[in-house]
Amino acid sequence: MTAAPLLFITGAASGIGQAMALEWARRGGRLALVARRGDEMRAWVASQGWSADRAAVYVADVRDMAATTAAGRACIAAQGLPDVVIASAGISVGVDMAIEADLEVLRAVVETNNLGLAATFQPFIAPMRARGSGRLVGIASVAGFRGLPGHAAYSLSKAGVTIEQAERDIGMPASIHGAFAGAAQAYGQSMGAVPLLILAALVVVYIVLGVLYENTIHPLTILSTLPSAGIGATIALLIFGTPFSVITMIGIILLIGIVKKNGIMMVDVAIQMQRNDGMPARRAIHEAAVVRLRPIMMTTAAAVLGAVPLAIGIGQGASLRQPLGVTVVGGLLVSQVFTLYTTPVIYLFLDRLRSRLAKWSLGLPWNRRTDTRI
Repeated sequence: MTAAPLLFITGAASGIGQAMALEWARRGGRLALVARRGDEMRAWVASQGWSADRAAVYVADVRDMAATTAAGRACIAAQGLPDVVIASAGISVGVDMAIEADLEVLRAVVETNNLGLAATFQPFIAPMRARGSGRLVGIASVAGFRGLPGHAAYSLSKAGVTIEQAERDIGMPASIHGAFAGAAQAYGQSMGAVPLLILAALVVVYIVLGVLYENTIHPLTILSTLPSAGIGATIALLIFGTPFSVITMIGIILLIGIVKKNGIMMVDVAIQMQRNDGMPARRAIHEAAVVRLRPIMMTTAAAVLGAVPLAIGIGQGASLRQPLGVTVVGGLLVSQVFTLYTTPVIYLFLDRLRSRLAKWSLGLPWNRRTDTRI
């Protein structure tokens, strides 16, 4: 007689752990439940009317790698190799940062994300590989609190890196596949659309500038100010240890609109001087840079000072706004330094390129003039 499929789950005393156990049992499966408080877990199993051969309880704290690994080995010895292993943090709490007990719970969340996944999977990797079947599922809670004593802030991006590192550390074979679900899955999908979103923004800006200036070359001069802003934003995020998030992406989109104003103010004046006054390109862009220096400095200073309170992160909900401020301040400061020098150089380069292309196009067959004698 074939034994019923076996589910091994850590954090079984939590709400999500009990829900998964109930559903598995409803489908006729056996259970191996790991919980920190064994007596309470056994009482709950008894209340469900499950027999000893239907559900077994193993006592282990998910923060203790040795105990969690030992529970896995005990399960294999007593019940056999599980068909499905679920590593669940099993923690869902409301947090008061002033209560030490709540801080201990938060520490457990952070440590579980780092250690529990590897400790839970470790005993089952080799046996499942030998058997050729099995499924490992990780359900990790993510704590994103600043000021947590002894721990850095966590985010979905950092949690994803931590889990992927855990997969490499435990030597997960290629035949076992992992995937994120829930908020982590939604985050990954939203981040996957970021390059397309930024490209769409750049295309729209180019089209608008091309229509305004009736020129297809110098909108590129204005857009050339954006790479320095991206570099500045990245450096600022790295310095302050701020992870890339949806709020950071919004900050980058804002930078596309704010930073290009330096180029617009210089290029607009230079084009007008060339068209109306007949100035050569070199003199026109020099005069434009001199005339527009003060407005450029004033507008940049106003934008930076306006974003500083966001970057400092004061008040309720500061952790949500801070990545936006850090991105904007870093991008504006670096772009301000570079664009004052790079914009005139790129303007002259593209203007010369435009002149060469114009001369070359005159030699094309459809642009040649032919004399017609009557």
